Amino acid sequence: MSLGDVYMQKIDVIPNLFELGNLVKAAEYELTELVIEAKKRISHSSGTGEDPLIFNCKEYIFNHLHAKLTVQEIAETLHVHPNYLSTRFRQQTGTTLYRYILDEKLSLVKNLLLYSDQSYSEIASTMGFTSQSHLGTLFKQTTGLTLQQYRNQHKTPTGKGRSTFIAP
Repeated sequence: MSLGDVYMQKIDVIPNLFELGNLVKAAEYELTELVIEAKKRISHSSGTGEDPLIFNCKEYIFNHLHAKLTVQEIAETLHVHPNYLSTRFRQQTGTTLYRYILDEKLSLVKNLLLYSDQSYSEIASTMGFTSQSHLGTLFKQTTGLTLQQYRNQHKTPTGKGRSTFIAP
């Protein structure tokens, strides 16, 4: 639901003009905050030398990793054509947008396997995969291990992942 939709619903239940004035001021304030945040993100990405479109794309992915993400949805959110976004993403990062999303999701799946007691189907659902089988297939293709093998090999008896720190 967009910010405009939220405020339209609130307007429908406003009892008087005084309350409507307060709501308008709140909307103006919230919109101003969103613009300031967007400008900060753009200037932050510019400071790192990263393309602002790619930075915003990665940020959107990070904020929506638990959902089923599509290039179409991301492109619509960023107000660009999906083909343009995909091409530009690959040019800037050297990987496809699909692969980037999958790698980010699988990274989180690995953490859930190590640091939670969620079942494989719960993890699949939490991460926006269509099924446990779909997650398992993609996970095995990427890591060479099944979900169970990964959990068994990397989880310690205390329920925590094994440290990868190697002392000098």
